[in-house]
Amino acid sequence: MRVFAGPNGSGKTTIFKGILQEKNVNVGFFVNADEIESQLQTHHHLNLNNFGLKIETTQIQSFFKESKFAPIKRNEIDLYSANKN
Repeated sequence: MRVFAGPNGSGKTTIFKGILQEKNVNVGFFVNADEIESQLQTHHHLNLNNFGLKIETTQIQSFFKESKFAPIKRNEIDLYSANKN
């Protein structure tokens, strides 16, 4: 895993795009928080396939149900159950 971390405007995306221009450099998948935010604002959902990630909805739901991020574990509305009605 390679992580480009730094504050906004520090050049993370510029460095990454420069690396992509080099031949024979395998950087794997690139996930940019700005691209995720843009997709959420525009489409109101996140399509992980756009980021080269292959995952089914049921896998995501299972992960969050079992994690500390599950709404029920945070005393929030359980959106997974609400969508089944």
